[in-house]
Amino acid sequence: NCGLPVVQPDRSDSGISERILNGTDAIPGAWPWQVEIRVNGRHNCGGVLIGFQHVLTSAHCVLEYSAKRSEIRLGSYSSNVSDETALEETTDTICI
Repeated sequence: NCGLPVVQPDRSDSGISERILNGTDAIPGAWPWQVEIRVNGRHNCGGVLIGFQHVLTSAHCVLEYSAKRSEIRLGSYSSNVSDETALEETTDTICI
């Protein structure tokens, strides 16, 4: 089951695009490895959980920020919805 979503995502409206414009909310639990990276309490970028303590993201997402200004949210499925089940963690180190 490693790498498989517990809840199957809804792909009925999936068109291939280079950018996400007016996207739809993900189904809670469909993408458990997806991470929201926040800086100063605001959405900055996405990332992927690659281990119990490691998140992979693009360098430009964290290049100008210190670890103490960043946090990650696991289980967040929409940046527009306040989700009490999302887990927020502080960032210890940023490696580029």
